[in-house]
Order: sequence, then C-alpha cells, then structure tokens
Amino acid sequence: MLSVMLLEMLLVMLLEMLSVMLLEMLLVMLLEMLSVMLLEMLSVMLLVMLSVILSVMLSVMLLVMLSVMLLVHRFLVI
Repeated sequence: MLSVMLLEMLLVMLLEMLSVMLLEMLLVMLLEMLSVMLLEMLSVMLLVMLSVILSVMLSVMLLVMLSVMLLVHRFLVI
C-alpha cells in the first residue's frame, strides 16, 4: 500500500515537472515568435522611414536645382 502511494506521488511529481517543462517550452517559442515579428515590423518601419527621408531629400534637391537653373536663365537672358 505504501509503495503504491509512493509510486503515485512519483508519477504526480513527474507529470507536474513535465507539464512545467512543456509550459516553459511553449512560452519560449511564443516569445521567440513575438520577438521575430517585432523585429520584422521594426525593420519594415525603418525601411519606410528611410524611403520617405530619401524621397524628401531628392525632392528638395530637385527644387533647389530648378530654382538655380531659373536664376541662371534669368541672368543669362538679361
């Protein structure tokens, strides 16, 4: 009778340990997936920001070049 109780206790402890380990593994996998998704989102946001900054810089450069060309044209015509 005592050995059966001991066996039950051992089995219960084993099951608890296994469940805790499984929960830890699931949590780690979930955290890894979340971190990967977060990194992808951050990289996409960075790419978008870079493209916006580059386009704004290009448009400003074009505007400056056009204004300089207009000024030169005015002075050359006069």
